[in-house]
Amino acid sequence: MAPAAAARPESESKTRQDAEDTRWLQTLSEPELGLLIGLKEVAVTRASSAGHPDLADKVFHVRALRALAFVLLEELKERLRQASVNTSMLEKLALQNDHDPEDVMPMPNGINKKRKQMQDGCDGEDAQSPKRRKATREEDWFIAGAAKPLGHLTK
Repeated sequence: MAPAAAARPESESKTRQDAEDTRWLQTLSEPELGLLIGLKEVAVTRASSAGHPDLADKVFHVRALRALAFVLLEELKERLRQASVNTSMLEKLALQNDHDPEDVMPMPNGINKKRKQMQDGCDGEDAQSPKRRKATREEDWFIAGAAKPLGHLTK
């Protein structure tokens, strides 16, 4: 029974790490997630071209990608400092922070244009459609600059 007892704390530790990784991933912005996804794609491509496609999953897990992203961002900050650029924006990146697990940033809601118009109260009869409406016969004659035919008066 000793091996089963030893495996339990290890699996609990793994579960705790996975939960922490999940909370951390939820705090990242879209560009930061894009950076992590890009790093993972590079790792998979390089491992496949080296003939070890399974290596990318074993070596470049979330924690390794997090550390790699941290190192890359530190290097970027240093290069920007050398270029005399304001780096205050980089200080706010969630990739460099170990957030408190309870301090999870809210997920952005995807509001499309129609929903936004409805929230603004512009979905009534007066709402402008992005489509052009067809011109009436009178408007066609007016736009063309020609006089209206008198045939409509005789009917």
